Amino acid sequence: MYGFLSQYVRYAIGDHTTPPMIRPAAAPVSGVRAFAGWRRMTERNHENQALVRVVFEAFNAGDVERVAALCAPDFTLHDIPAGPTLRGPAGMRLWLQTWLEAAPDAHAKLERIFGQGDWVATEHHGTATHTGPLRRPTGEIPATGRALDLWFSENCEVRGGKLRQMRAYYDGAAVMRQLGLLPE
Repeated sequence: MYGFLSQYVRYAIGDHTTPPMIRPAAAPVSGVRAFAGWRRMTERNHENQALVRVVFEAFNAGDVERVAALCAPDFTLHDIPAGPTLRGPAGMRLWLQTWLEAAPDAHAKLERIFGQGDWVATEHHGTATHTGPLRRPTGEIPATGRALDLWFSENCEVRGGKLRQMRAYYDGAAVMRQLGLLPE
């Protein structure tokens, strides 16, 4: 970096024995071609975000089947705090049913949504009351009647109009504290 700068300064003040390095210009891209590519990418990004918004709408309506129908046959869900990896539409169905059986009043408010390429990232605020058993890989947690108030982030891969992958991030220790299973 400094080599280029010092060569440029020496050349600018009259030392023409060391010409500055000149990077070849990239091949020009026509404005129409560049705009068309950007437009396709933007349209796909909006379509992917719209599909993820449907996931939230369906979850809030308790429509697990609608969400499962949006999943590709090779869909993979990674529940990062709890640990399991679930596969296919049946995996998504099981994951959502687990939360909705534990807290039928669960609601997720989508706060932010971003997309790039095939990936969509969300941040949402979830509220619920734990009135049913919560099935976890380590066993079942009986209903506590306590309120849950959590922030989640999910990264979803969307290709061909289907969810291919989802990684769910939330504070698992906060869940346990709010259920009274860990000290405050």
